[in-house]
Amino acid sequence: MAWSSLGTLATGVLGWVTMVVVARLAGPADFAQFAVVWAIFFGVGGGFAGLQQEVTRSVTLAEREGVRGRTQLLGPVLALTVPSVALVALVVFVDGGALGVSAGLLALTLGGGLVGLGLLTFGCGVLAARGKWHLLASVMTADALLRTVAVVLCLRGDRLDLLPLAIAIGAFAWAPLLLVASVREVARARVLDPWTGVMRRALIAMGSSGCAALLVAGFPLLVSLARPDALGASVGVVLATLILVRAPMLVVLYGFRPVILSGLLSEGLDLWRAVRRWWLALSALGILAVLLAAVLGPWVVRTVFGDGYASSATVLAALTAGSVCLAMLVVSGIALVAADRHTQSVTGWIFAVVVTLVVLALDRSAQQAILMAVVVGPVAGLAVHGISLSQHSSRRGVQVGSTGPGRG
Repeated sequence: MAWSSLGTLATGVLGWVTMVVVARLAGPADFAQFAVVWAIFFGVGGGFAGLQQEVTRSVTLAEREGVRGRTQLLGPVLALTVPSVALVALVVFVDGGALGVSAGLLALTLGGGLVGLGLLTFGCGVLAARGKWHLLASVMTADALLRTVAVVLCLRGDRLDLLPLAIAIGAFAWAPLLLVASVREVARARVLDPWTGVMRRALIAMGSSGCAALLVAGFPLLVSLARPDALGASVGVVLATLILVRAPMLVVLYGFRPVILSGLLSEGLDLWRAVRRWWLALSALGILAVLLAAVLGPWVVRTVFGDGYASSATVLAALTAGSVCLAMLVVSGIALVAADRHTQSVTGWIFAVVVTLVVLALDRSAQQAILMAVVVGPVAGLAVHGISLSQHSSRRGVQVGSTGPGRG
């Protein structure tokens, strides 16, 4: 498990480093374009996180039984890449005009990358089920490292037109690892469920993680869809600042996701009270973070990205507050999944995405709309999750306590 955490940390850090390098070398306007392409790939591709979870679950159950499964997983996994590739193509053809690139070429590049990403997450799921944590960490790190190197080479060679290919190519970092027997055996993994059962479960899991990814990784895409003419230098500065503010908090939060889930499932308090404790702790930390962002943030942004990225204390405070709300939404989503309320979890994320789009489209300046959306969208999702959690506790009386953020 430590290897898995290390791989997750390395992936998050390398992704953040990639964005910083692009921001410093390309400038705010070009960074805005890059951030949207990145958001298309990882906003849509974020659905594969749910596929990985389902693969891990089903392979673990099959191999625990010690019998030959009835379905070879590789077939359904390849089939599940089709809707993701189709969604990327749709998004690119709807939004590609704002990016100033060939929609067909962009769709082909990112679509091919998503096929690789689907195979990569399939492999990671099987490796996790078999306890091959060192190989899992190697695959995850190789994916992020290859992408970072490819992006830097494009920037150094002044080939910004190849950046979409650089983003997509990392998903094929697993190919050299086929020389390892344990990795080759992944393709032969079988499960007990029939083909239709595998597809149904995986699509539900992918829908949940995909909705969350659209709000977390796909925010620049939402900005582009709502305001296609706003992708200039000023928006590039705001998006770069948002990434700087969000990244540390979300990397830590997702890294400790198993700990949070374990705390929510431990015996003691009811689920709704447990979530409120986490929300209270995050709010307290958030107040401190907002104050620090307002005081030190402008200097940190200029130091990290360069003098071309100047953000005011107000902007940084608003973006930090929105990031705290998003962190709270992640926690409530985990809680609903722990309570087997997947539909309510997805509903909250969908509502948050819809509200975010509506706010972004308001008749305000692009910066004002973004600052409002990063707060209002997650708060709307929190309202849905809060109602669902309170109803769950009052109707079922289920006891699934929490150790709380401040306890072990």
